[in-house]
Amino acid sequence: MYRVKVTRLTNTWVREDGFVSETGKDGPWSRGLKVCVNSDRVRKKGNTPKYYYVVVRNFLFLYVHRLVAIAFCENPCVAHFKIVDHVYGDSLNNAASGLRWLNTQLNGMNQTGTKNCYFMKRSKKWRACVTVNHQRHAWGYFNSFRQAHLAAQAFKSAKFTEIYLSYISNETPTTA
Repeated sequence: MYRVKVTRLTNTWVREDGFVSETGKDGPWSRGLKVCVNSDRVRKKGNTPKYYYVVVRNFLFLYVHRLVAIAFCENPCVAHFKIVDHVYGDSLNNAASGLRWLNTQLNGMNQTGTKNCYFMKRSKKWRACVTVNHQRHAWGYFNSFRQAHLAAQAFKSAKFTEIYLSYISNETPTTA
């Protein structure tokens, strides 16, 4: 059975699997209302739509993932971490196990779908490149896209961990 907690909203309950009830502790449970948050960008540039589940109260859209994170996810650095990140990149999966608190910088580094490598016509090789703190880190040329991409992802992962841990003073098993 899933843990259930009340939110700050009147008669709104959340479960750790990402479901919400607006009638009370016993349900009925739903994922919320599915909305597209970047419809203008999708129409202009042809980007992939980004969907989230929300609860609508008094003309306010409250993201279900934020309600779940407030109820079930420990924030290791309340002073700096204000953004709820979907760890696996799926914005429709609001389970507490797939959410974490981050700041804007770390959330930007965690974007899925970034390749972080470029084909150099002159040398006919792939170059791995990652931008961190407005500084571009580039190193080496690779024979294949896969090699360059894996090298960039390894560097980005190491930098993400280094920066994340710099904010945490008292690490617990849930923030490890």
